[in-house]
Amino acid sequence: MSNTTKEKILLIAPELSGITDQDVWDLFLDDVARTITSARYGTDQERAQRYLCAHLLTLSNSLDSSRNVRATGQVTSLKTGEESINFASSSNSNKKFDPYDSTVYGLEFKKIRSQNVLGFNSYTPGDL
Repeated sequence: MSNTTKEKILLIAPELSGITDQDVWDLFLDDVARTITSARYGTDQERAQRYLCAHLLTLSNSLDSSRNVRATGQVTSLKTGEESINFASSSNSNKKFDPYDSTVYGLEFKKIRSQNVLGFNSYTPGDL
C-alpha cells in the first residue's frame, strides 16, 4: 500500500493550503505513515492516513486570527463558503473527551478505524 500525500490531503482539506512550510508537511506525513500501516488498515491505509493527517494539521495550525482552530470540544458545525452543516451536541459532562471528535477529519478517521480490526476489514453479513 502507498502512503498519503500532501496533494491528497489538500483535496479533502483545502483550508490547509495555508501551511506552506514543507518541513511541517513532511513531519506530519512521516508521523502518520509510521502510525497507520497496511498491517492494521489494509486497503484503507492511505485513506486513514489522509484523514488523520488532516485532523492533526488542523489542530496544530492557526488558520487565521478570526477563529481558534486549536479549540477543543465536540464539532457542532462546519462552514465552507456559503454552505454550513450543524451537528447535534451533547452537554453530558460525564462523557470522556475524545480528541478525534474535535474535527470533521478526526471523526472520519474514527469511522475508518472502527471498520478495521487487526488488519482485516470488518464486514457485515451479506457484504461479501
